[in-house]
Amino acid sequence: MAKIQIDFRFVELGYELWGLERYREVLEEQVKFLRDQKEIQAKAWLKQEGICPGNAGYHIAMQEVSELVDGVVPRFYRGPFLVALWSIFESGMEEISRYVSEKRGAGLRLRDIYGRTPEDKWRKYFEYVLDYDLRIDESSWKRLEELRALRNALAHSNGRVGLLKDDLSNKIKRWAEENRGIYIHLDFVTVSQKYAKEANDLVQNLLTDLISRVKRNFP
Repeated sequence: MAKIQIDFRFVELGYELWGLERYREVLEEQVKFLRDQKEIQAKAWLKQEGICPGNAGYHIAMQEVSELVDGVVPRFYRGPFLVALWSIFESGMEEISRYVSEKRGAGLRLRDIYGRTPEDKWRKYFEYVLDYDLRIDESSWKRLEELRALRNALAHSNGRVGLLKDDLSNKIKRWAEENRGIYIHLDFVTVSQKYAKEANDLVQNLLTDLISRVKRNFP
């Protein structure tokens, strides 16, 4: 009888990536549900109060609903998702680097390397210490740096742009002007559904590819 071999290396990281994708899908379902329910409730209340669509009060009430469902709700749902997404990528890179380090017999760990940013540390460590190609192109590195910056803004000031240091604040304002899915609503940074999905796809693809190659290179 043939033996079934199961590779348990990085299995927990794989579970986290799977769970994160399901988490994102549920979040978006909830955003849509809350948006629809709030509009239904508001219109029902306005009808009960006898406030018609042509009334100024009707437009003010619906504007308030719009501010809530298009600004506040997406921010509270997608912000924590981006924070979790970066955390999984960062911990994943740590786990993979430690495994490759052990296989290579490297004398230095990732934490021993100085870098201006996490991305800088990873590039130096994998290239100069582990001699292992991450295969992350410049465009992807820039997107990772952007994800980290958004994570920092969300984690350290709840996304309030006015409370950020000038350098980060100016970056976010510039990105918001580029119409790529990052926008500022009432001084809070948030992202579109499309942006959150693309950020998730980036992390999923980079880590999945790296894990697959490491398993092949170090059987």
